[in-house]
Amino acid sequence: MIGKTDSGIEVKTRYVPADNPSDQAFLTEPGQFPYLRGIDADMYRKELWHHDLYAGFGNAETARARYEQLLADGASGINIALDLPTQCGLDSDDPEARGEVGRVGLAVDTLADIEDLFDGIDLRKAKIFFTVGNAIGPIALAWFTLACEKQGLRPDEYVIHLQNDPLKEYTGRSTFIFPVRPSVKLACDVIEYAAERQLYHWKPVGICGSQFRWVGATAYQEIGLGISSAIAFVDELCRRGLDVDAFGPLLEMHLTADQDIFEEAAKFRAARRLWAETMRNRFGARDPRSLQLRVSLYTAGYRLTAQEPLNNAVRVAYQTLAAVLGGVQHVGTLALDEALSPPTPEAARLALRTQQILAHETGIPNVVDPLGGSYYVESLTQELYERASAVGRDIDQHGGMIAAIHRGYVQGLMDDASYKYQQQIDAKDRVVVGVNRFVADGTNGKREVFRPDGSTERRQIERLNDVRRRRSAHDVDKALAALAAAAKADQNLVPMIRDAVAAYASIGEICSTLRTVYGSWRDESGVRL
Repeated sequence: MIGKTDSGIEVKTRYVPADNPSDQAFLTEPGQFPYLRGIDADMYRKELWHHDLYAGFGNAETARARYEQLLADGASGINIALDLPTQCGLDSDDPEARGEVGRVGLAVDTLADIEDLFDGIDLRKAKIFFTVGNAIGPIALAWFTLACEKQGLRPDEYVIHLQNDPLKEYTGRSTFIFPVRPSVKLACDVIEYAAERQLYHWKPVGICGSQFRWVGATAYQEIGLGISSAIAFVDELCRRGLDVDAFGPLLEMHLTADQDIFEEAAKFRAARRLWAETMRNRFGARDPRSLQLRVSLYTAGYRLTAQEPLNNAVRVAYQTLAAVLGGVQHVGTLALDEALSPPTPEAARLALRTQQILAHETGIPNVVDPLGGSYYVESLTQELYERASAVGRDIDQHGGMIAAIHRGYVQGLMDDASYKYQQQIDAKDRVVVGVNRFVADGTNGKREVFRPDGSTERRQIERLNDVRRRRSAHDVDKALAALAAAAKADQNLVPMIRDAVAAYASIGEICSTLRTVYGSWRDESGVRL
């Protein structure tokens, strides 16, 4: 796409001082509103971004061994990948889970799995990220906090990050469980729980623009739709009577890092400005922590190719470079073989080393906002900011994010974007090295892939049945009945879900109980899902 950014924004051959934005927001200092140049005056000189890995497969025992190795290799946190049944609120012995248990992530049925997963791992030292965005955020919170209590830890002694944004499920991933509004309610229950306890070192939500990008959205749609999602959560929390600055510091945004280095760096800068202005002007936030957008991300998994997988290591390195030049707080580097299978230990280590080399051998962390002042980057930042703002206004005109999803509008945007993206690849307007240009012969680049143990499903079901035999059925029934009553009364459900998890109720039992109150999602627009 010569002459255009990855998102299709036309660019000049060269840029001059006259191309700098007229409003000159780029002249503010890092650490000052609107935080375009970074949320801290010293950024990585003060603290490096967190080096995270998205990992998990099989059962607690096999996943724990991988986590222990990654932590020993220098990872500062672990992003826990859950298998599809767990993400969808199904027990491992559910007929709909057959063949999927432990395949693309860790199988978790009860608290016992989490207790085994973290056995021997000091949770004071490891930042744990649960990539759960489909209404099981309160369950993941209960799993983790109860496991920490088993280790004798207080809430101020550990850190938990939850993705906990269900909105992207209805437009990007489709592992939804409940209708949209109850799902938003459950996510906000977790945020409210942390806010009331002033656990500001936690991040109980990572509001996602990333999954919109993963299904074909542009960089400015990623920002605009992500912030529109954030508005839906902030609206709900304010409706409950919470002051915006009571929960604003808890909010984080989950974006992605793609390969157009300058556009991606500009995207993160534009996102910080738009977030700060939205929180201040729309919601009246005054606490700087509410105005400072903290960004966590994965590198762009949709860019990884099954063909010539070694090329993916280069792609991930460039994506990580773009993220760091843009000043993000958490980076999860995907492994080169993730287009084929869960990563091998060697590939996972290389993904971590990619971040470590960038942090310690390149000199990039020495300067805050190293691309600041570039005529091109400043112009591109302004263009992305304006286009993302227009996306947000469009969603507002459609009644906000929740209403736009119910009407199928956001789904339509993503369908159109995905179709155009694939058209560009098919027409070779968008070059994918090793796929539609510079293609090697059929033997080049083949690689051994990781295969989880085929007996995982059987052993996980046996484990679940053993937990059911050992637990108190009376305590489980009592806890689930209390949960159903609290859901009908529209209470914050975190305490009741914690009680059910503590009684070793399974994820399937908890979600089935909530389905009796909330029902299941059906696309009311009549299109696409």
